[in-house]
Amino acid sequence: MIPPPSGHDPPVVHDRYRIIADGRSAGIGGDTYYGYVTDLYDRVVATFARYRQHVDGHRVQLHPGIFEDTLHPQRPISLAHIDCDWFEPVQLCLERIWPLLSPGGFVILDDYNCYEGCTTAVDACVADRSDATIVQSTPTAVLRKSGARGRCEP
Repeated sequence: MIPPPSGHDPPVVHDRYRIIADGRSAGIGGDTYYGYVTDLYDRVVATFARYRQHVDGHRVQLHPGIFEDTLHPQRPISLAHIDCDWFEPVQLCLERIWPLLSPGGFVILDDYNCYEGCTTAVDACVADRSDATIVQSTPTAVLRKSGARGRCEP
């Protein structure tokens, strides 16, 4: 289940979270909301396999759980896809991924145009870093890392 938003997220996000937490959210296109699916990990693995990108634990890794507990990268990263809606998890993901993102690497931010907290976290990161550039902002944001190193902070 998605964790609750924080004070960095606007009231509309808190309203959205209540709908999700109460079990009243529909999925995209009216199907089942992904947070209610018990075999979500298996479905994601199957989707990767359909596109011949096997979750092998090396080249493609999936880490089920909340980011605070599971996102501890140890190796260089060339591509990351962040889909965690609210300010604090986006900020945490950027802080933990950015130092290991390879120069020329990309971070895709699924919710940049959907949730204000995500937008705020991304914009703060880019503003504070000389090595971060938004190379695309719609339909999702894509950040590219130049050659400099450092931390991504709010």
